[in-house]
Amino acid sequence: MTPSSTYLNGSGVAFDNTLEIIMKQKYLASFYRGLEAWFEYRRTGFPNLIIDPRADNNAVVPSRLVYPAVTQMYNPTNYRKAVERMGGDNINIKSFWEKP
Repeated sequence: MTPSSTYLNGSGVAFDNTLEIIMKQKYLASFYRGLEAWFEYRRTGFPNLIIDPRADNNAVVPSRLVYPAVTQMYNPTNYRKAVERMGGDNINIKSFWEKP
């Protein structure tokens, strides 16, 4: 299926030489591909998402996943070391590479 020229030339879709428009289209294209859209959003900060203030986590998009319970249970020494270096095992702690 080929998108119509009306859509491709529309506002917010037509290429305007910015990373933002590329990432918006990539986000939409990868929305149903597991966590790919979330990873790209974390990496670039695009697209600019509007989060409903009633959303869980105080309307903040999580920055990371917590360590699985199996890691905590079977590798507690290294789990504690990693969590200490990161500043906690919390979904809002940013990774070292993540855009602020």
